[in-house]
Amino acid sequence: MIKNIVVFFLFTVALVGAEVPRVALPPPGPSRYYIHVVNGLSKLGLLVHCQSKDDDLGYHRLLNHGDDYQWNFKVNFWGTTLYWCKLETPHAYVSFESFWPEQQHLWLRDRCKHGT
Repeated sequence: MIKNIVVFFLFTVALVGAEVPRVALPPPGPSRYYIHVVNGLSKLGLLVHCQSKDDDLGYHRLLNHGDDYQWNFKVNFWGTTLYWCKLETPHAYVSFESFWPEQQHLWLRDRCKHGT
């Protein structure tokens, strides 16, 4: 009787162990990210200032249509890298987050050109 209970118990443990759901891991992100800011304004110069908590990239003037500024970086160990930019013309400005790590979705990747 005890032998049957032991066999049943071991069989149950083996069956439950075989049914452990596998967690789907997201594909690894790129080792390096590239940010590319382009002046798409027809006749206005653009002043660009981008930074993270630890890295101020300074001010850059994009004077003509098509001028660009770019930089690249790796996400920090904790996955909390965040960059933001302020773009200014003589009469207006906009400030926005230009990079944040996407852990759950591919939103950022799908809206950017591959490799840029």
